[in-house]
Amino acid sequence: MNLTITNATAVGETGDVWNGSTRSYNTGGIVYEPNYNRYRDPPTTIYENSLLYNSFDNADLTLAGQSLLSGNRISLVTLNGSLSRSSSASTTVDTRPITSSDRTVLVAGNATSPITLNLTTRLSASRWTTLLEDEASVDTVTPAPNADAVPGPFTRVQVTLDPGQYRLQMAKVGVGTGATQESASYLTDVSLSDETITWGENATVVLEVRDAYNNPQSGITVNGSANQGSIHPSLMTSDSDGRVAFTYNSTGANGSTDLNFSLDATGSGFDASTPENGSVTVEVTSPLQSGGGGGGPFDLEWTDPGTADYTYEFNLTESPNANERTFTVQTLLENELANIRDLEVDFVVDDPDVDISPSDTFTDEGGEATVDFSADRNKTVKLWAIGGGGSDLVNVTIINTTSEGFAGDTTPPSIMNWTGVGAYDRGDTNQNSADVAEFDVGVSDDASLDRLELTVTDGGNTIGQDTVNLSGSSDQINAYEISLNPAPNLSGNNQIEVTITAVDASGNSMTCTGIIDTINSNITKGDGDFQCS
Repeated sequence: MNLTITNATAVGETGDVWNGSTRSYNTGGIVYEPNYNRYRDPPTTIYENSLLYNSFDNADLTLAGQSLLSGNRISLVTLNGSLSRSSSASTTVDTRPITSSDRTVLVAGNATSPITLNLTTRLSASRWTTLLEDEASVDTVTPAPNADAVPGPFTRVQVTLDPGQYRLQMAKVGVGTGATQESASYLTDVSLSDETITWGENATVVLEVRDAYNNPQSGITVNGSANQGSIHPSLMTSDSDGRVAFTYNSTGANGSTDLNFSLDATGSGFDASTPENGSVTVEVTSPLQSGGGGGGPFDLEWTDPGTADYTYEFNLTESPNANERTFTVQTLLENELANIRDLEVDFVVDDPDVDISPSDTFTDEGGEATVDFSADRNKTVKLWAIGGGGSDLVNVTIINTTSEGFAGDTTPPSIMNWTGVGAYDRGDTNQNSADVAEFDVGVSDDASLDRLELTVTDGGNTIGQDTVNLSGSSDQINAYEISLNPAPNLSGNNQIEVTITAVDASGNSMTCTGIIDTINSNITKGDGDFQCS
């Protein structure tokens, strides 16, 4: 009595088996036919497809309801073996589990490809419609397309389920003698301790060997290997739960790495999409640490790291191409310079406004690699070199940027520091309003600056404004007062916004904005509520 399930799909490695294709299982039924001299016209008692019923000449009477479907759960139990008895005494029907567990697999069907069950049965489609009428997940029950392909008294019935997810549980029961055992059918991943690990660290991968009924198989050998790094041990035998746990070590790996496992070999021609194979991906990252050294076979070191805190300051106007600078990194082996050739090196910078080229390259004959660094703003950025399991960091402080070499670009002036920005009350004894804002401002280069524009707004309305001429002035501007009219009320959640713009002789500018919400409060450059652009 053939049983099939179609359009059931699962995710992950289990989806290599449950991919929507038709999966067929051979099953059987148990029939009891009483034949007594004085018991006239007894019914035939039949068990099939989880249903127990008495079959009379003109009707069928169920003795126990079906358990094939219950809510979003599909339970398929197949019978296998051979049993035939004729006796005037009682006979025990010997049944035993061939494969069973509490394991369920989450499968799904959609509107265009719903999950369907195709049953070989003695009952008609209309009878199965009645039996399943209380199951909300059932869409239709119809004669199967191949209903006439089986001999009487059997027919084929197709049960179509509503789109959605279902828990599928399967078992095989041996009846009588001659029942066949099940073998390993597919390999699936259960867990991965870490999807992203640092170079040299370990991750644990747990897999499970299952038979065609999705139940665990013990005593099965599983092979493991890695494209980069190593798997320990390379061979394992599944335990009573069908599981194996491999340890992956990422030493020697970099970037995305596939870990391959198989019930067969994992060599050339390995295909992760087949049921007997499984693959998981681990992302291996190099440690981005100051001063280099990643614990790998090779380390990297910038040739000009600057001071002991790995800070390098350079004046872009002194470099050959104005705003450009070339940095060089060299290879080390056991803290000694080494001419490691063709080692892949990645360059990373933490500021999107800074251009580096190339982002990755290979070391030359001298074990060195170079990167071109371009910037048009005064700032400090972090520049990493990563490769061979090691890394090195340099903090690059850029000063005196110019617009040379950057066609159509301009470089604004820089407001270097604030000795104070605040507002204070000059007459309100209740201290709930402020009528004067005071500023102490330091700028980068007064000789090139034209003016300083100061504005105070309250709720979008300008309540104070002043322009300071900076031509020929000293480097520090002190104690500028702006009268505020009307005086803002700074009690509760009220606040005012302070905007200061430095403008150079060419019209380039830098603007800083801060919030004052308390009388006599100060805000300084670097505070979270004070931003420059």
